[in-house]
Amino acid sequence: MKLDKKIYLFIGCCVLLFISAIFIKLLFPFLAIGLFITTISLFAYLKKTREQVAKLSLSLEFTEQRLDEERKLREEFFHKEFSESDFLITNFEENYYKLVVSMIYSREAQDYFAKGHSEKTAEYARKIAEELSLSKKEIALIEKCALLHDVGRIGVPEALFNKPDVLNDEEFEIIKSHAVRSEYIASPISSIYNGLSYIRNHHERFNGTGYPDRLKGDEIPLGARIIAVADAYSAMTARRPYRKSLKPEIALEELRRNAGKQHDPKIIQALLNIVARESPELDEELMMFEIE
Repeated sequence: MKLDKKIYLFIGCCVLLFISAIFIKLLFPFLAIGLFITTISLFAYLKKTREQVAKLSLSLEFTEQRLDEERKLREEFFHKEFSESDFLITNFEENYYKLVVSMIYSREAQDYFAKGHSEKTAEYARKIAEELSLSKKEIALIEKCALLHDVGRIGVPEALFNKPDVLNDEEFEIIKSHAVRSEYIASPISSIYNGLSYIRNHHERFNGTGYPDRLKGDEIPLGARIIAVADAYSAMTARRPYRKSLKPEIALEELRRNAGKQHDPKIIQALLNIVARESPELDEELMMFEIE
């Protein structure tokens, strides 16, 4: 009985395999056709995808080119705009500087005793700066500021500057205002922005009793100390309504006497060295005034 069951089971399996084989044989063409169609569709999809990728690459490349072109156009535009703006600003400052210098010459032309004072002060200031071995940029800045140091005297009655008598407190306050006024008039000139304090503080004293800020010693900008000495020497060696011009040796002696009080000793020494070289006949007398 058990043997019959095994035979029936074997026969059933064989019949099932036979039927499956027939079924697979019948379905194989359909499976092959489906696989073929799927393969063709896949290749077609891949081809289309490659074409889209190629188009996208071209589009990206074109976009990058357009971006580069736009970037260059913007750079050219801004460069042109800023260049024109810089030109206008520079041109304005140059014209303003010339105007201020013209104002100085105009004022000095009206005052016989002040004629050429600003130019002489600028010249002495440049020579002192060179004697101190300052940079070319700093020398040029000091010379330019020295030329403008008294532009604030415009609006101040010249009678006060040339008054032979002692000024009263009110008159002296008016005189002192010219330093700040000079700084204000020169402030639009950006090329001397770093030297505006030279103009403002050229009447400070080394001992702190000057004006307008009562600075002392090294608190006073070096450029201001240089202009102060150049200004004093130029003024003393020029004629005034109440006195004749002082001889160089007398002016230098006065400066030396005030070294450490009104003026920086090393600036006085630099001026002594300059005058000694330029006026050999004064060498022996100048050496007597040499500051250690």
